[in-house]
Amino acid sequence: MIEMEVSASSIVWGLWFIFSLAILHVSNTWLVVISGGLSTGIGFAMKDILENIYYGISLMAGRIKVGDWIECRSVVRLTICEICEICVTKN
Repeated sequence: MIEMEVSASSIVWGLWFIFSLAILHVSNTWLVVISGGLSTGIGFAMKDILENIYYGISLMAGRIKVGDWIECRSVVRLTICEICEICVTKN
């Protein structure tokens, strides 16, 4: 029930915003440009977030095993010595 109230409230505020822009004779071009830029930024941010969630789940699912090498940015190399909550040693 709360979700419907939130979505109805969002629709009402959006219509109010568009209606007030029409009353003030403001061009919609800048609104399209800003919303396009925000959509692009949110899309790039969501890509990274979803990628991190995927890799976190795959690590929790057990794709790494004792003896595997982990390479971070070609600088730090780690060997899995024992699988526990936080147990990674640096070589």
